[in-house]
Amino acid sequence: MLNLIIVSSYLLIIFLNFFTSKRVFKYNNGKILLTTIPINNIDDVEVKEIASRAFFHFKSVTAVAVMFSIVMYFLDDSLLMIMYILAIYLYIVINMILINKSIKEMRKLKKEKNYATFTRKYIDLSLHNEIYKISIGKKMWLIPLIILSTGLLGVSFFVKLHIYLSILTFILLISFLAIDIAIKKSPLKIISDNKEKNFYFNKMKTIKIEEKIFIIANVLSVMYVFSVYFTSIDNFNLLAFLSVMIATLLSYLYIAISLQKADEMISQNIEDDKFIQDDDEFYDILGYKNPNDKRILIPDPINSSKLIINRGNKKGKAVFTLFSAFTVFVLFFSIFAILPSDYDIKFNEKSIKISAKFYNDKIEKSKVESVTLLEEFPKQRVIRTNGTGTSYQSYGNFNVQNVGDVRLYLFNKTKKVIEIKIKNQKTIYVNMKTDKETEDLYEKIEKNLLKK
Repeated sequence: MLNLIIVSSYLLIIFLNFFTSKRVFKYNNGKILLTTIPINNIDDVEVKEIASRAFFHFKSVTAVAVMFSIVMYFLDDSLLMIMYILAIYLYIVINMILINKSIKEMRKLKKEKNYATFTRKYIDLSLHNEIYKISIGKKMWLIPLIILSTGLLGVSFFVKLHIYLSILTFILLISFLAIDIAIKKSPLKIISDNKEKNFYFNKMKTIKIEEKIFIIANVLSVMYVFSVYFTSIDNFNLLAFLSVMIATLLSYLYIAISLQKADEMISQNIEDDKFIQDDDEFYDILGYKNPNDKRILIPDPINSSKLIINRGNKKGKAVFTLFSAFTVFVLFFSIFAILPSDYDIKFNEKSIKISAKFYNDKIEKSKVESVTLLEEFPKQRVIRTNGTGTSYQSYGNFNVQNVGDVRLYLFNKTKKVIEIKIKNQKTIYVNMKTDKETEDLYEKIEKNLLKK
């Protein structure tokens, strides 16, 4: 089941990336492969050839990534998690390298063919005011947050809140608000001399989609409350949680499709090159770099629901550097956390210290209630709160049905387990790589913790 969930998650990420990235290969808002091409030249043989070849490479890499999921399904779960992380990073990096190569080809062609360059000459100041008047006000966006906050507060009177799920629901809800902010920051599109036409298409692009996001955010906020409630009643019933996650993912997909349709509709109705701005020099595969632009975050020219970092000014460069360093750190940290770890057990006259990577427990002799050698770990449902849980070993914080929150330091293929109950602390379960080593450890713990 774990392998199925991980592989499904992997495929979902690959397909979402494919769906949102394929737009770079098509004519969108005056650009193909982040290169501004005159409307009359988008069907030129050389332009179509470069774009088609780039898209073929992109599809080929995606196809290989999808086929690799079959191999992943049969991997041991610890190796599966490592390959899951590496495969996603590798898929993104390879595509970035190939797309960047195609962008350079397209810009070289543009220079060789001397395609006309142009800057936007038409600015409709009244359009912004008209759109702003009918947009959803900032205070209205407090409604879904208030629904979620008051709902969780009400739930807390009846059950003990599942704290991690509660935090996750706020993060998910805020992500929808972030999409709305990205759309609001997107510059309005001037595609015609006809003001009514400009107003209509911008209304479809901003207001209509904003309304959809607002409705989705309010519906999901109610679903999140019920999800936390039912999960808090029974931490081992994941149906409510999975239902909400599926609903959230489908909502993201629906918004992405709506934005794509709106962008395509606008691109198809641009009347003349004079309504397109040639700003290729500021865009590359890493995003945007304009020293004359003081903004840190700007709208992505290809994906309206996304903001990209301006590396051209000092603040933006600092944010980009920190974000890149954090991404690399998460990659290595995730792999390090999954790799197997031995348990370090140290004894002294008054206590025992057990540790594994980021977890450690100091067991005071005076607080020990009992030490028991179990023939096997309790046959109850177990969920991981945080820590590492693979078929090889489990360590960190877990919740065991009918037992409660516990700390585990277990090699899962070893049957025998030592149970240490401590006053006002989580029960600790620990064993070694073999039953014999576990028995020896039990004798040593018993001798050190229970002797008078």
